Amino acid sequence: MKTHLVAGAGKVPTERAKPTDFFQLTLDSLLAHVAILRANGTIIAVNAAWNSFATRNGLVESICGPGANYLEVCERASGPCSEEAHAVAHGIRAVSQGRVPDFQLEYPCHSTVEYRWFSVRVTRFVIDSEVHVVATHDNITEKKLTEIRLLEANRLLGAQAMTDGLTGVANRRHFDLTLAREWKRHSRSRSPLSLLLLDIDYFKRYNDSCGHLAGDDCLKEIARTIQSAAGRPGDLVARYGGEEFAVILAETDHAGSLAMANLVVEGLRLKRLPHPDSGAGPFVSMSIGCSTILPPQRGLVSEILVRADRALYQAKEEGRDRFNHFG
Repeated sequence: MKTHLVAGAGKVPTERAKPTDFFQLTLDSLLAHVAILRANGTIIAVNAAWNSFATRNGLVESICGPGANYLEVCERASGPCSEEAHAVAHGIRAVSQGRVPDFQLEYPCHSTVEYRWFSVRVTRFVIDSEVHVVATHDNITEKKLTEIRLLEANRLLGAQAMTDGLTGVANRRHFDLTLAREWKRHSRSRSPLSLLLLDIDYFKRYNDSCGHLAGDDCLKEIARTIQSAAGRPGDLVARYGGEEFAVILAETDHAGSLAMANLVVEGLRLKRLPHPDSGAGPFVSMSIGCSTILPPQRGLVSEILVRADRALYQAKEEGRDRFNHFG
């Protein structure tokens, strides 16, 4: 039994650990999974966390314990994480040969019951001219899950910022951004771009007669009708404002825009939604203005909007419940 003096106290008995015990106990106190390798990849020491993880995952000591060659295990890996294992093997070789000071990689290591992510860090040290490599694996699952939750929250916020809260279609901001982008794209490709502006006939009278809650339901039904007609992934249906909607039809010519407008008008007629005070008939109807243009290199995006608005105005002047085309 050894003793030493502590200031302000009497003699306190202590026990000195053997150097090898001290070394192992220090390793075992670390939460990370640690393995120390020779330059050729042979494992010479691991800590308790490394052993515990190996045991829980059914890994035998012959492939991950002292005496095993961790480098060869990584290079021979197959299956879902083989690409990451091969990258770790490359990193170990690069560090052991002094080509890089360290190597780090984040990788998934999912089990059948949980999602897991780890970060591996490879460093080196030299004793008596012999290179040793330290491979440290940290469990970063909570960090990755937090990142995923944050990304999903941001995605939802972004989607909400681009979506009309009542109808679920794109909002005016989304429409403006998309139209500007498509205008530039079509001006480069010299392909036709079509736009539909759609207005519910006598919608103010509908609200006055049926109430605003019924008006909201009517707007939702109109949005569904338009969306069912715009079946292509590239078509954008948006609430343009109030009772007005818009549809951007990428790479669509004159005939295609008219066919789309006809689908909307006929689809709404088939639904036969009662309108107690419409000047266009007993049911809810729409007037649609269509415009098709080959965007010029130096033209303004407002040109297609002006043309569609003129066509919409003409459809209303001709009695509503119809569509017209300009351009």
